Amino acid sequence: MMDIYISGDTIKLTPMKKENLSMINLWYRQIDSYGYATAGKNPEEVLDGLNNENTGFVLGIYAAGTENCIGLIAGEIKSIREPVLWVRTFLIDTLWQRMHYGSTAFQLLSEYITRNLHIKRFFVSVAIKNRVGAAFWKSLGFRCIKLFFGSSGHSSSAYIFEKVIQLQ
Repeated sequence: MMDIYISGDTIKLTPMKKENLSMINLWYRQIDSYGYATAGKNPEEVLDGLNNENTGFVLGIYAAGTENCIGLIAGEIKSIREPVLWVRTFLIDTLWQRMHYGSTAFQLLSEYITRNLHIKRFFVSVAIKNRVGAAFWKSLGFRCIKLFFGSSGHSSSAYIFEKVIQLQ
């Protein structure tokens, strides 16, 4: 798993560990609040699925100056025609939503990935029913490039969003 440590003025991103499993479990049990963000996976899948890959990461989002974990970002670097960042899970605790912590966290991560790994293309999938999630990603400059129909029909269908950063 990639060890990424990023500090900003209002938040910091650090790797999630097994000790954080209770917080992750709490979020994953609250299906009404986080069902779209967790995509029906269990928390062990998020941590275990990425622990064995040197291209994956699971980052806790912490309010700066505290040990309060207020969210998480899980993703991986994939090679398609070029290396890309694929965000698998992104959530902010409901008490911290709509305070710009999510957009700040993604901005810090994208700057880090662009500057240190020279990756300019980012992808995320968003469930069709997740209007708030789609609006969030659009506000960050993502655009819908594809509609994916899952094997379970409309309930597992998702938009694929992409953002391309111009490298300096």
